[in-house]
Amino acid sequence: MSGPGGNGEGLQDPEAEAAVLAAALLDNDILGELVQRLRAEDFGRPAHGEIYRAMVETYDARQPVDLVTIRDVLRRRGTLEEIGGAQALVALSEAEPTAVNALHHAAILRDLARQVSEVASLPVMAERREMWRRHNRLERVRPMILVFPEGAWRELLPQDALK
Repeated sequence: MSGPGGNGEGLQDPEAEAAVLAAALLDNDILGELVQRLRAEDFGRPAHGEIYRAMVETYDARQPVDLVTIRDVLRRRGTLEEIGGAQALVALSEAEPTAVNALHHAAILRDLARQVSEVASLPVMAERREMWRRHNRLERVRPMILVFPEGAWRELLPQDALK
């Protein structure tokens, strides 16, 4: 299995994604459960996210979710070829012979999506910490800055206060 980090794709699990999509094609009732647990953005592969988005739209419209309806939705959107064509949908339908483990697979995808979100936020968090550190350093010296005329305060501040 090419799970998280398994083949250079980062935090993705294409097999779990395919299994979830196949289960939704097999059992529309399970799709009702999946809709409450997964978002299209939770899929690592954009094509899988687009297919899931089409499934949710079809499900929300109270239409049957199957190969024909999903193919039609994707064709109308102009994204059928982007996801690999009708052949990709057929391959997905053959990916999982049962819908029994769909909720477990959905939990895997949700966990991976959470990890991706956490990893993506690390640089932002580090930048915010640095900004907060600088802000706090300036807050300690702000009263001195207000007392002295412009430029005079520079000589009174510790050298690292403005870094």
